[in-house]
Amino acid sequence: MRDEHAENEPVNFKKEDKITAWKLFLKRARGQPVRGHKGNNLKLGKR
Repeated sequence: MRDEHAENEPVNFKKEDKITAWKLFLKRARGQPVRGHKGNNLKLGKR
């Protein structure tokens, strides 16, 4: 139930952090290697 509406929840990240997290998410989704990045300390949850 919790994850169902996750995309609609307001998130108070800074814009740069959101962009970094999104880039990391895309890399993970494509199976590209993710190296040490400042976005790694955002809690993105493993799926």
